[in-house]
Amino acid sequence: MTDKIISMHNFIDYNAVGQLYKGGIETAVKVISANSGSEHDIPEDYEDYKAYPKMMKLAVELGINLRSCNFETLQPEDKAILAERFSYAGFPAKQIRKFLHMARGTQLTENQHYK
Repeated sequence: MTDKIISMHNFIDYNAVGQLYKGGIETAVKVISANSGSEHDIPEDYEDYKAYPKMMKLAVELGINLRSCNFETLQPEDKAILAERFSYAGFPAKQIRKFLHMARGTQLTENQHYK
């Protein structure tokens, strides 16, 4: 009964899938099988994303119009001021760099001032 239902209502176009791979449907099945289950094996560091809305709120309080502000083209001096304010507010340096689109190597010093 299950085979009958699957054959009647199968949504996969096996000919089209087979045409995507040089070896036909057999190759397609091998490739799909080889890739299945490994798509989530990349380890990621845990990050608390609650900081970003709080940084957005602080930026608005500081007079930044987030609708028109482009942090990628923001002047380095302005980024330095924002980074310092975010640091004093207690946000992690890694998240400040991400929020302000700063280069990975950009460091905040121990006394929380932008360098």
